[in-house]
Amino acid sequence: MKNYFCFFLIFIGLNLCAQKVTVDGNRPYLIHTIEGAEALHDIAVKYGVSIPVLKKANELNNNNIDSLKLLKVPFPIQRAKTQIHPGKFVFHKVAENEKLHTIADHYKISLGELRSANELKSSKLPPGSYIIIPNSFKHIMHKNKLVMRGFLSLGFFSGTDWEGLPSTNYHIRGQFNLQNTYEKKPFRMLSYINTSIGYRHELGKYFLKNVDQFSLKQQMEFQIKNGFALYVLGSVRSQHFDNYRYINDEKELTSSLMAPGYVNYSAGITYSNDYLLLDFGLYEMRSVYVLQDKVYKDRSSAFGVPRGDKFFGIHGFSLRADLDLYNSEKFNTNASFFGFYNKDITTLDFRAELTYRMHKMVKLTLLNEIVYDNFDESTFHYRAEVLIGVSFIKY
Repeated sequence: MKNYFCFFLIFIGLNLCAQKVTVDGNRPYLIHTIEGAEALHDIAVKYGVSIPVLKKANELNNNNIDSLKLLKVPFPIQRAKTQIHPGKFVFHKVAENEKLHTIADHYKISLGELRSANELKSSKLPPGSYIIIPNSFKHIMHKNKLVMRGFLSLGFFSGTDWEGLPSTNYHIRGQFNLQNTYEKKPFRMLSYINTSIGYRHELGKYFLKNVDQFSLKQQMEFQIKNGFALYVLGSVRSQHFDNYRYINDEKELTSSLMAPGYVNYSAGITYSNDYLLLDFGLYEMRSVYVLQDKVYKDRSSAFGVPRGDKFFGIHGFSLRADLDLYNSEKFNTNASFFGFYNKDITTLDFRAELTYRMHKMVKLTLLNEIVYDNFDESTFHYRAEVLIGVSFIKY
């Protein structure tokens, strides 16, 4: 569908560039210049507006426009995300300090498409003015919204290893994220699949294959009002392959598929707006599974799970937060936080990411993460990564 709009704008949007938007009685109109033997029907088809609507806007008693040079074309005004309008275009009213790139992102169209439809050579938009938006919103608000992201990157890492010792390495990694939203009010279902596979080289040590992970998450929400909803959530996280480290030049297995495997169940209240997603888990169960006996070796427990038990679970309260701190055409800054607490266990995980988009598909990312977790034993980890690579996003 995205390709359809690109194709459509080449042939239709370019004609809009020569047109003007005017406001008459607080109502915006596109001023169309009638060319040659253009009929009212032709104009209606071109802009996706019905003939009766055109006649009413121009106070016409019939379909004859031979004596006219200009014609007012009304488009619906998009006032909220939940509105779905017919036709090929809508009007958007520019708010105070609103930027062109935020409008493009809001409607899931490119800056080029937006500039082409409005003959914009600058990103400065006067507050209160109207701009033309290709009406892809009816597709964005479809019951199923699928978003795919990928990132192939070369990274440099500095932080702490499994034992909390300083570690410095570089790696190459491929990441793929899939997110689907199904909405049928008052219910919404969010599905996530994240996976990464790669290799890393520990500076001064050995070449290790352990940059791999997958996670699955399913969240169901019952929407109340004003951004609040009740939710239940289930997630699982583990790795694809056996991972090793070297101790005194000896190769040692550290983890395997579902050893450990982290499984979470949560229920509580969530709040969301355009910048913040906040989940407060009134009940959260965290479980660690060790389904591969080979990781125990000669130890009586691994990852907090006693040999023979296969898994260990704890209950408590949780808090998840995702925040978009700043977004522009070049820079993006976001942060996430996870906290878990009961009388015995405390987990705090803070992650911040700064991205500079050097090109439409090339980006540079600085990643910082701080983790404290005394689930097995008191541990504190810090890591900072610099990533450069090729990315894509597809709606």
